[in-house]
Amino acid sequence: MYSMKKYHIILLLITAWTLTACSSGSEEREGNTMSELITFGNPTLHQASSATRGSIFTDITDLQKSGTDIRVTAKYKNDHGKVYIDNERLQYVDGAWTINKYFWLPDTHLDFFAEVVAGNGDMNNFTKSNTTNYTFDYTVPADIAKQYDYIYAVSLNKYREEIPLNFTHALSQIVFTASVAENWNVEIKSITIHNVSSTGTFSYETGQWTAQSTASNSYKFELATVKTFNGISSAAPLQAANDDRLLLMPQTLNPWVPKVGNDRKPITSADSEHKSYVEIECKIKHPSETNYYAGTATSYGKIYAPIAGTWLPGKKYIYELPFGYGYTADGKPTIEQITLSATIVDWETGETVPDGTVKFD
Repeated sequence: MYSMKKYHIILLLITAWTLTACSSGSEEREGNTMSELITFGNPTLHQASSATRGSIFTDITDLQKSGTDIRVTAKYKNDHGKVYIDNERLQYVDGAWTINKYFWLPDTHLDFFAEVVAGNGDMNNFTKSNTTNYTFDYTVPADIAKQYDYIYAVSLNKYREEIPLNFTHALSQIVFTASVAENWNVEIKSITIHNVSSTGTFSYETGQWTAQSTASNSYKFELATVKTFNGISSAAPLQAANDDRLLLMPQTLNPWVPKVGNDRKPITSADSEHKSYVEIECKIKHPSETNYYAGTATSYGKIYAPIAGTWLPGKKYIYELPFGYGYTADGKPTIEQITLSATIVDWETGETVPDGTVKFD
């Protein structure tokens, strides 16, 4: 009797398990959201830059390199204080993008955020300042070689669909060219940008930066070799070591004004008032003269020029320095004043932005 009762119990358990398994399999085929895997589309990054330095992404193949980590976070759409996917690694392995398995939750929309730093740069430089609103704080390193390209992708309000990851640049790229309009002999050793905001907060959702007004810094662009011009020359790129270029925080510059009315405003006032300008370490002379307008035969001098503009994320600003132009440290023009301009290029498409020339005196 006991064995018969035991047999019946076992039979009931087996029957119940079979029914449950069939029901589960049926629900999965019919689209049970708990069994639908979250999948990601192939990441995209359109990049027209000719940069070769390891701290700038040039195209999507850079994301596929071994050791490049894309970090993915997913938050509940209606409650950003709750995280569903927390900083998971998305990697390119054996020709496919892989990540730990996560499944859609019933009737739950998610916001996805992805980020990656070029050249295996230190992600810790980008400190999450508000995990609910998803922002990060960033201070631009003074060393150009440590200024890494930071790209991000945002996919909001997603539910039971493939997640697109369309990456874009969060920083601004600054490069320089130089030209000589007259018969001058010019040697350029370095360019330093002074009094630009160095620390700010970036919002993933808006794609906008908020600068900390009290934080500013100087960034030196040291040329790989001294650039020499002997006579008239059209704009030529100024090449820094290792093809480095400045990757700075997007912002609106507050330029130094060397002359207000009849008053000269020296460089010391620009520094005390946090006005932006460039310092150019150079030699300038006319071949028919023995004296130098900047520097000497054995040493480099410095001239200065205001720098203006609004830097936007994902844009490259090509500043042309037309020699000889500039001011002495006390705000007096040296040689002849020429308008300095910056051409704005879309970092990702390589196209010049319409009305994208910033000019200032």
